[in-house]
Amino acid sequence: MKIGIFTECYTPVMNGVVVSIQSFKKALEEKGHEVFVFAPGNKEAKDEKNVYRFPSIADRKGRLYPFLVPSLTLEKSYLPEEVIKSLDLIHSQHMFTAGRLARFAAKKYDKPLVYTYHTLIAEYAHYAGILAPITKAYLRNMSKRFCNTCDQVITPSGVIEKILRGYGVIAPIDVIMTGIEPEAYKRVSTQVDKQIREKYKIPADAKILLYLSRIAKEKNIDLLIKSFIKIKEQYPKCHLLIVGGGPEEAWLQDQITEYSLQDTVTATGMLPKEEANKMFGLADIFTFPSHTETQGIVIAEAMAAGTPPVAVNEMGPTELIHDGEDGYLVKNNVADFSEHVLKLLTDDKLRDKFATEGLSRVEEFSNETSVLKLISLYEKVIEKKRS
Repeated sequence: MKIGIFTECYTPVMNGVVVSIQSFKKALEEKGHEVFVFAPGNKEAKDEKNVYRFPSIADRKGRLYPFLVPSLTLEKSYLPEEVIKSLDLIHSQHMFTAGRLARFAAKKYDKPLVYTYHTLIAEYAHYAGILAPITKAYLRNMSKRFCNTCDQVITPSGVIEKILRGYGVIAPIDVIMTGIEPEAYKRVSTQVDKQIREKYKIPADAKILLYLSRIAKEKNIDLLIKSFIKIKEQYPKCHLLIVGGGPEEAWLQDQITEYSLQDTVTATGMLPKEEANKMFGLADIFTFPSHTETQGIVIAEAMAAGTPPVAVNEMGPTELIHDGEDGYLVKNNVADFSEHVLKLLTDDKLRDKFATEGLSRVEEFSNETSVLKLISLYEKVIEKKRS
């Protein structure tokens, strides 16, 4: 098959959507399929085979997160016609400019259109300030309308499928989580452990709590900071390692200063994926306060490294963690979050038991499992379109 992926973000930007695209792209190509990516132009991007860049605009803070120019007329003129004609299927990762461009190409060249609903976008309405309620309603309606113009919708968890049905989506929906490469996540060696601790000034005897994701309001990091303050009161020999970039990095540094956490909290900023992967195998516990995750792939990555997760009992994480067996699903409050982290911090045998149980489930999260489901779905959608 020849598959066209349309996206609002791609390398060198790194987030959950890009990780998903790269994961499936690599797995599909290993199965003999061709994948073409259509993404925003990026001055930092390296040339890559079968990746086509379109006019883009840098974000307002000037960071490395360009997005497609909203003018669909302009973007259409950059479509490589012969490539689009040769595709068997078009798969959009977003519903904004990239989605509309994908929908145009699918309609013009009579190709089936698949859409993955990666992000519960209505939960980002808070960025609209006083217009948040109106924006939230608009985004829900937009989600419904776009999904219902697609031949097939994919969600990374059953929770999101239910939400979309609640919006009024009637298009076919299948659940396929983004897979991981289990071998990329493992416990780090004693030497690497020492090197990372020295780099970030983490005491050799401190147990490490890890958060690895975007630094943004919707990630509920305030809960993590306040929980950590309570945790270290009862277990002083612990260190919180926060890995990731995002719009709330300055706020995070202010919190660290305000609560005098400079010696016990380290914020690394965004790291290259290969370096970030090592952090999973360094940590003792993975702490994840977000309550807006469509999947929470970082939880699967942590479990593949033998690092038990503690996550808020909402959305995607509820389908990854077996509560009380390989991790904890907790209430969205400081008391419950800190209590369960402390249970694992203070009981090495329990932590090892959870780690072993998580490792036994790694195949469920593998690229191989997910890509076979995706290929089967692609074939079904293509056949349905042809018939």
